Amino acid sequence: MMSSEGRLIGRCRPVRFGAHGIGGGADGNLYLAETAPLDCVTRLRLLDN
Repeated sequence: MMSSEGRLIGRCRPVRFGAHGIGGGADGNLYLAETAPLDCVTRLRLLDN
């Protein structure tokens, strides 16, 4: 993910089977709830500048 200034602000692996839900934390991270068969939460960590 790039900022509007062209700076790298994040990267992640693709979700394998489709995210069921998404949430954001106060720390700037995103959380994806993945569906079966994984049944897990993936954290997309905000990169340090």
